[in-house]
Amino acid sequence: MERKILITGIVLAICISVIIGVIFIYSSTKTGANPLKVIPQDAAYVVRLNGIGIAEVLKSEKTKVWKDLTGLKLFANIHNEISILDSLFNDKKLFSEDLSEQQIFVSGHYSGGKNINHLVVFNVPASFKEKSIEGFLAKQTNRRISSFSMRKYEGKTIFSVSLTTKRILYLSLANGVLIYGGSPVLVEDAIRQSTLNISLLDNPGFNEMISATGKNKDANLFIDFSQLGRLISLLGNNTFATKLKSFEKLGSWSELDINVKSNLLFLNGFTRQSTESNLLSTISQNNPVRLTIEDVLPSTIAAFIAFGLSDAEESYSKYLEYLDELGKLSRYQANLSNMNSKYGVDFEKLFLSHIDDELALVYKKNVNTATGSHYLVMKSKSGSELEKELIALTQKISELNNAAKTQSYSPDKTVRFNIHKIPIYPLFGWVLGDFFDVFEECYFTVVDNYMVVAGSYEDASQFIYSYILQKTLSNDEIYRDFAENISVRSYTLGYFNLQQASGFFSRYGKEELLKDWEQNIQVFNNTKTAGFQISEVSGMPYFNVFLNRMGNVRGKPKTVWESLLDTTLSFKPVFLVNHYTKQNEIFIQDDKNNVYLINQAGRILWKFLLPEKINSEIYQIDYYKNGKLQMLFSTDNYIHLIDRNGNYVENYPIRLRNKATAGLALFDYDDTKDYRIFIPCADKKVYAYRKEGTLLPGWGFERADHNVNTSIEHFRVEEKDFIVFADKSRTYILDRKGNDRVLVKGDFSKSPNNKFYLQNTDQVTTSYLVTTNPEGDIIKIYFDGNTEKVQFTNFTAEHFFDYKDINADGKSDYIFLDKNILQVFDNGGTTLFKKDMKVPITQKPVYYHFSHNNRKIGLVSEEEEQIFLINNNGDIYKNFPLEGKTLFSIGYFD
Repeated sequence: MERKILITGIVLAICISVIIGVIFIYSSTKTGANPLKVIPQDAAYVVRLNGIGIAEVLKSEKTKVWKDLTGLKLFANIHNEISILDSLFNDKKLFSEDLSEQQIFVSGHYSGGKNINHLVVFNVPASFKEKSIEGFLAKQTNRRISSFSMRKYEGKTIFSVSLTTKRILYLSLANGVLIYGGSPVLVEDAIRQSTLNISLLDNPGFNEMISATGKNKDANLFIDFSQLGRLISLLGNNTFATKLKSFEKLGSWSELDINVKSNLLFLNGFTRQSTESNLLSTISQNNPVRLTIEDVLPSTIAAFIAFGLSDAEESYSKYLEYLDELGKLSRYQANLSNMNSKYGVDFEKLFLSHIDDELALVYKKNVNTATGSHYLVMKSKSGSELEKELIALTQKISELNNAAKTQSYSPDKTVRFNIHKIPIYPLFGWVLGDFFDVFEECYFTVVDNYMVVAGSYEDASQFIYSYILQKTLSNDEIYRDFAENISVRSYTLGYFNLQQASGFFSRYGKEELLKDWEQNIQVFNNTKTAGFQISEVSGMPYFNVFLNRMGNVRGKPKTVWESLLDTTLSFKPVFLVNHYTKQNEIFIQDDKNNVYLINQAGRILWKFLLPEKINSEIYQIDYYKNGKLQMLFSTDNYIHLIDRNGNYVENYPIRLRNKATAGLALFDYDDTKDYRIFIPCADKKVYAYRKEGTLLPGWGFERADHNVNTSIEHFRVEEKDFIVFADKSRTYILDRKGNDRVLVKGDFSKSPNNKFYLQNTDQVTTSYLVTTNPEGDIIKIYFDGNTEKVQFTNFTAEHFFDYKDINADGKSDYIFLDKNILQVFDNGGTTLFKKDMKVPITQKPVYYHFSHNNRKIGLVSEEEEQIFLINNNGDIYKNFPLEGKTLFSIGYFD
């Protein structure tokens, strides 16, 4: 037994010795230095790259968001330097070990108060010497490096490296840590730091964050939030820097994990709680709020920053403490007191008594100016009570300044908003701080329960108009994609639409950065949004920062207005006359079968749900013969008649005897408003109705041989009525009672997609109908029953045919559309043009007659979501194609 114990002890001792030996041998190749002890202690932020493999990630084609960013000079330089670093680590003669898990630290430091310089530090093996650097640089000369030189500083060699990009890098080695950066002074600072006994790790905030952070992310960002305002101000001009003074002492050290994905650059993490008064502690005194401001903000804005204020008075109290900490409280209170005394208004109380959870500063791009403008938006507890206060405030201010006034804004005759001009400058700079000092004049309005402040009457009215049309952020595709990355509740939320950002950069950007942006604006053709959010996780403030790339998204068309429907549509919009104003309005049906009436301002007057999809044209009739118009149309099982208020006329809807096989047709034989409605059904019958919805007495047509799949047509020649339709094998030409008026001779089938057209309307003996057969031959049907066939070329059975005068010579031309080919022949059969649209066209062409010699053809490609307008010579009209996927209407509202 004792022997077994002895043997076991010897084996264990040997194992321990071997393990210790391996550790000793391995550790003898390492320096054991901590790169963080080399970083100067004034760092504004530190990035830890968790493995040199990050260079491969950034170079990957899959990382599209990074590839986009490298189009800008700043990121191109970073990318190039990472590539050099990657080459260094992949040099097997320098490093025999696998350094793919090596950590790299990149720190940012202020230089001269107006710039930021970067320092890169990381451990190297003990075998790596200054001679190793010299050998590596020599090998890279004439590749990425044009030349290099060496000098001594405090016993260490500093290498000055001129890159082929004309940038200069400086490298050195101190205590087993390789140092390099773009500033020789910063490299010298790092060499001096390596000799000190105190470092960043002795900063309680930084040490707490880095000690608590794992290494399972691509990278980590450690940032001193007390310097964030100053840091961001380096990107802007003096005006921007002044605004950011409000962000002094934002918080303490924070850590954000960096995740680089194909279409997303994402940073998230916690911030250290501090007992000192700072802006972050002021913000986080509230509970995070579910922001709803996106429901009123226009979809066209470029940026906003919104604050959740669940307890506005507590937040305001903390804000005063924060100002006191900065030494700004006395000036703030003096300015506010002077303004209150001058106008006899307690502005502090006015805003605090009305604010309800949300406050936002918004930037919008203006079409006619380079710099854009702002909105301040505040959610109120009661929009109606706030409106009363604003009216009273405007009247009171007007006693001291007659420029104060209340104006109205009415996008149409039934909607009215008040806009109050209150010329107090700088009202919000004094009440809320420098960050909100953006208005030279203030125009107040109330939208829903939100107070909106704009810099002009025009801006205020545009905000209102967007809300009326529901053209808001919450209904915007780009914003909805952005919102998928944020939590439901926020302390603060920032949004930036990079496609709308040019005016923002013009107004606030630093000159050299602005030039870089303008020269590389195409970089952001695919990179759509950036944003940040401060929320709460486990009782601590939690940060999200992200840059979102959404691929090849087609630019938005420039429209006068857009109205939001419940869903998509595949219905051609119809212009209808408002019998009161004589202006055109739009009738539409969406893909959920909702129908809408939209006025000339784009406002939806009403909508309601139909049981089925409309299958006919929309006719306006004067049912009561009193000048008031109603809308008549059919669906598969009903005939509908609706007044302009969206209500059914008595007896409607009328249920059909059988399912319709085509849409209804409406005839008024003698222009007496005694309308007749015809509709073919699945029992092969054609039904005739009076306008009251009852069957027409005396209509005697029994039934067709087959289903009739196109609407019934009516023609009149020499006071004779011809009711015309066809099934797949026969054409029927009847009189008003449904008796045969013409018996068509010859054997032909009408093409399924097309109708009949009347040629020569003067005399029955010379008139004839024009249509096509499935082969695309022209068929002429004379009223004596004879037929004539004219062949131009072969078409498929699915072709579309129209018979209109496209070349303005007074004679109708033959218009064919077959798949993607548009071909037009004149009345004599000569080809006018043949156009390959290059995209599939599956809906009939639409003919537009603008003036005597201005006729065009409209086409739509559902697959490519493009609409085309074709000139009468076959060319595509200027500025087309436009975005769209339905047949379109062209007309005037007035």
